[in-house]
Amino acid sequence: MRKSVQGKTAVITGGASGIGRATAHSLARRGAQVIVADIDADGADRVAGEISEHGGRATGVRCDVRSESASRN
Repeated sequence: MRKSVQGKTAVITGGASGIGRATAHSLARRGAQVIVADIDADGADRVAGEISEHGGRATGVRCDVRSESASRN
């Protein structure tokens, strides 16, 4: 059984490519608002744009999860 993500916000690290990108798209299609976080800011914005173009809600942000201080913001 899949848990509903409608109306939830999902933060996807590594969202600019690969599994992260696919996960971001999947959650957006299921109704979640998606924060696409990646060290590659342009890539995160690109994926967020793809999601928005298909009617989803997404924001791209630069985030380096290796940095504890960066992850807090």
